[in-house]
Amino acid sequence: MSSSSSRPPVNEDVAYANYTLFQKRSEKARESLRKALEADETRANKKGVILLYKSAMRDFESALSTRLSSCPPYKHAEIRQQQEKLGNFLESVKDRLTKLEEDELSRSGNETNTREVMISRSVSRSARGMPTATTSAPSSSMTNSKLLKGVNSKFGEEILSTILADSERITLRNVEGNEAAKEALEESVILPSLNPKLFTGLRAPCKGILLFGPPGNGKTMIAKALASECHSTFFNVSAASIMSKWVGDGEKMVQALFQVARNAQPSIIL
Repeated sequence: MSSSSSRPPVNEDVAYANYTLFQKRSEKARESLRKALEADETRANKKGVILLYKSAMRDFESALSTRLSSCPPYKHAEIRQQQEKLGNFLESVKDRLTKLEEDELSRSGNETNTREVMISRSVSRSARGMPTATTSAPSSSMTNSKLLKGVNSKFGEEILSTILADSERITLRNVEGNEAAKEALEESVILPSLNPKLFTGLRAPCKGILLFGPPGNGKTMIAKALASECHSTFFNVSAASIMSKWVGDGEKMVQALFQVARNAQPSIIL
């Protein structure tokens, strides 16, 4: 009776179940990363983004905890290759998470210092009997009424929800990579918007630029930085935000979108 030195797992069903579990964990980790990247590009408030990155990090660590010996031998090469990619993704997540946490600490420290300075100035003015200066920003209702001029309020309110608040200034220098796209946008959009008299006739910029690529490669972040540098209103519009199950409502939403954009011009629609 002959014996083999490399025996298959005692229970092949269990081994294959472990392999299937690894695949599910890997897919969940990638989906968590996709959500974190999308939020990172579209949200100004990074506290929620940090939580999403931490969730993605836990999912990657769960997938990487799978032992090769617990899976079928003929799947070892595939699992090893996937775990190498997952490990690279995990390192990228950790680097980005560290950067975001450092920025949050720095921002919270600056806000605390600013608040202390404002309080001390107010106290010193009161001590000298001087009136404290107050500035009142225009109410949101007044701003909304201006944006919704000539727009059906039913559709206009939904369009207003797509406007991203300029709570933090993002420039093209804050976006890593995509140098060709950034250079093209700077020459075709930023410079002409800042110096319109110089870009006329033969020097007129191109009419449009198409940004394309997979999710997470920086399209939304570039568009947001572009709006910030041009001092424009940024509309982050998805297909879901303008489509409707009712016949004709989709066209009315698009019409409302461009009317609100005209009222808020200069505007950038993504």
